[in-house]
Amino acid sequence: MPHSSFDFDLVVIGSGPGGHRAAIQAAKAGKTVALIERHPLMGGGCLHWGTIPSKSLRESVYRYSMSSKGVLGRLDRDNYSAGDGKTGSTRGRRKSDVLDLPDMKRLIARKERVIDMQSDIVEQQLIRNKIIVFQ
Repeated sequence: MPHSSFDFDLVVIGSGPGGHRAAIQAAKAGKTVALIERHPLMGGGCLHWGTIPSKSLRESVYRYSMSSKGVLGRLDRDNYSAGDGKTGSTRGRRKSDVLDLPDMKRLIARKERVIDMQSDIVEQQLIRNKIIVFQ
């Protein structure tokens, strides 16, 4: 958003959780606010590399495990012949039991969708509150 002057009541560095909330709170109080962000997308490190991506991946795996047949880490003894029982050998198991894992491409794609969606929310909040963003 272009701005004709560089006279602001508050300049916030970073659009992470603290930065974007501080900017919005000041804007709601009637202050002119600028936010400086080096990353092309809003949200800061927490959203792009930290808590949100790791929790998204964890949630995806959890949802997968709840919808998969049986409990992860436990095989139905009726569906495979015994391996050696000690080393975790896959001999005797059905191929589908061994390869029935969540698809990493799908996990990463979901993580990216979550990050994009949350980043859009932060950006829209900044726009709604007339906060000038410098990248």
